[in-house]
Amino acid sequence: ETKMKAKILEISKKKFWENSDMAAVDSQGASGGLATLWDKRHYTGMILNASTNHLAIKFHAIENNSEWILSNIYAPNTVSGRRKLWTDLKIFRTQHTTTNWLIMGDFNSPLNPGEKYGGISSFSTGMEEFVDFVADLNLLDVDLHGNKYTWNNRRLGKDLIQVRLDRALISASWILSQDFHLSSLPRIGSDHNPIDLNLLNWNKPIKAHSNLKRCGWSMMTFMTKLKNGGFGMVKALLNID
Repeated sequence: ETKMKAKILEISKKKFWENSDMAAVDSQGASGGLATLWDKRHYTGMILNASTNHLAIKFHAIENNSEWILSNIYAPNTVSGRRKLWTDLKIFRTQHTTTNWLIMGDFNSPLNPGEKYGGISSFSTGMEEFVDFVADLNLLDVDLHGNKYTWNNRRLGKDLIQVRLDRALISASWILSQDFHLSSLPRIGSDHNPIDLNLLNWNKPIKAHSNLKRCGWSMMTFMTKLKNGGFGMVKALLNID
């Protein structure tokens, strides 16, 4: 979650990311908010959906005329809320069936009991519905390198609970032409680990980050990474605390 208003993000973008365009959904009080930024020198972006839990951008690569969709996700923490989001995403996909699709962010649910440590590790209704959603849309879960879990409750010993909540899902057709590498980054000052996705054999690498501010980077630090990281394509601020 950004927990920031779009106007504040726009001011920050102009100050720190002058080569970027941005799409954002305002936070609601102390929670919510989504933002995605991209390098306008290499991509044009068109907003396809902007809601509390789903910000979708269709990108067109200026260099090679390819197109793909990035859905920035912050799923509700209730089963009923996630059920509605899965339904909305299924409807969304029927409107964009032929475009490669990346869905990335905090899904607030593991895909199987093995993605949870501690607490009750049964195959819950919410988990089953998430599995069905992934299967129904023919999505592939990108393997995570690094920390197996992306969230924990910050407790110790027998009270510790860790869960894989953050992930990247891709349309199955895309895997035939593209290699993906997803990494879990160190957690700093948050209960979530940020995740970092690289598309390895694009004509220029694409790099997307989830939960950037959760990993403790300031706006200025991220700006340096944005300018000097050598990627120059899409940079997404997903679900920033």
